[in-house]
Amino acid sequence: MARSIDENILKELATMQIKMDEILKRLEAVEAKVADMQVHQSVIMPIATLEELDIFERQAHKELRFPYPPFYNDPLLFGQESLFLFIITIAFFYSLQLKESMKVMGLIC
Repeated sequence: MARSIDENILKELATMQIKMDEILKRLEAVEAKVADMQVHQSVIMPIATLEELDIFERQAHKELRFPYPPFYNDPLLFGQESLFLFIITIAFFYSLQLKESMKVMGLIC
């Protein structure tokens, strides 16, 4: 009976060793990725579980070196911007003309 318990313990230790080796390999891969990304080690929190490692790897693939929004070439938007500026300019000159005509009529002091 003691022999079977010892065998079970040895089997469990062997499976734990295999899992630890797997974790160490994945951590080495993460360290290599971090070195490639040139990120300072103090920025990254310690990775304690395999789930955190998977989350980190998924996020690392989404990161860009210089993130910026995509460029949209929209001719309609350009036309609307030009039209808006034209309307503002016309409104400004109209208000100046209106003020001058009101001064002429004596409505504004």
